[in-house]
Amino acid sequence: MAAGNWVDWNTGDLVTAASFQDIQDSIVFIYADETAANAALTNKVQGTIFYDTTADVLKAWDGSAWISAETGDISAVTAGDGLSGGGSSGDVTLDLDLNELTAASVDVANDSIAIVDATDNSSKKESIADLATAMADGSTITASAGVLSAGGGITVADQYYLTADQASNAVITSWSQVGFTGTGTIGSSMSHSSGVFTFPSTGIYMVTLKAYVETSDATTRTVIEVTTNNSTYNVIDEQGWQTSSGVNTYQVCTSSIFVDVTDTANVKVRFRLFGSDGSADKIHGNASYIETSATFMKIGDT
Repeated sequence: MAAGNWVDWNTGDLVTAASFQDIQDSIVFIYADETAANAALTNKVQGTIFYDTTADVLKAWDGSAWISAETGDISAVTAGDGLSGGGSSGDVTLDLDLNELTAASVDVANDSIAIVDATDNSSKKESIADLATAMADGSTITASAGVLSAGGGITVADQYYLTADQASNAVITSWSQVGFTGTGTIGSSMSHSSGVFTFPSTGIYMVTLKAYVETSDATTRTVIEVTTNNSTYNVIDEQGWQTSSGVNTYQVCTSSIFVDVTDTANVKVRFRLFGSDGSADKIHGNASYIETSATFMKIGDT
């Protein structure tokens, strides 16, 4: 039978057989080992306790066997990968130790890392690819299969130069792409036909004209014109100067504009020189080196 409830005994109380059995079932017995306990406690019940003097430990009967009432079944704590410490006795601690980890080749598309989720402060794992995607803003930084790519910088840089002198009051046409030793371009090239430049892709472009101009007794102007319908050109930038009578004057004029290229088939640019002295006014060009140039740089998305 099982031990009964606690009883506050008074002098003269009758101790019944059942009450005495409760007292006996609640006693901590002392025996040399389990064999001696089994021999003596033939009517033991679940919860009967004895002190094993050989093993120096309390033991309790669980209904079918004696179990230690003092210690668990953990005999040691072993530090695994990324941990240090552990032990088989006393107070045992484990510490995070990344030096214990072995080196590995990173599989960006499939490997994961541990994170602390700020929403519930729990530990979770996240794939490196998903982490990269979360870090990308989709515009200046993009991610593909865990690989980050920076964008938004200069993706097109191109330059043309005038190969021969050209008289005023006409579209400037004698252009050739710069390809001298030591020069270079970025990305896709501009294209031109009869002095009209077509952009390789949409975006915001900085267009710069550097003109080497000769004039005599005249008012001279360099002009940057832009069309948004591939037909009608509008003057966006104009630089001008006037010379004294009978004096040849050489000027270098530089001007820049930003062009919003929303449609490469319709948004185009060209350059013109106007002079009041007709053929005496000219813009200089040379096939061997740069005197007049047009520079195109894509600096961002439209």
